[in-house]
Amino acid sequence: MDLNILQVSIGQWAAATFPHHTADSIFAHLEEEVSELKDALGANDPDKIGENVADVLILLVTLAEFLDIPSKDAVIAKMAINRKRTWDYDPTTGYHRHVECEEAPYD
Repeated sequence: MDLNILQVSIGQWAAATFPHHTADSIFAHLEEEVSELKDALGANDPDKIGENVADVLILLVTLAEFLDIPSKDAVIAKMAINRKRTWDYDPTTGYHRHVECEEAPYD
């Protein structure tokens, strides 16, 4: 199934099931689920990891649909940017960050 079609389906379900949700409430729920995912990763619990990855994705596409942002198009556009970036490992955080390009000074 196409991501945009899945997004619309999940968004319609969420709107019917949670008629009072707002962008802020969806985001707050997303933060809660990300925290649960982190705990599941720490516990190395594959079933809980899978459930929480699904919850995070569902809430992300719910938020995108609520805000009328086509997820598939947004991801494709952002990946085009990411593919052009230079990435560097940050040993402090343990993950990679893109290297900020300094702008050329004005003449």
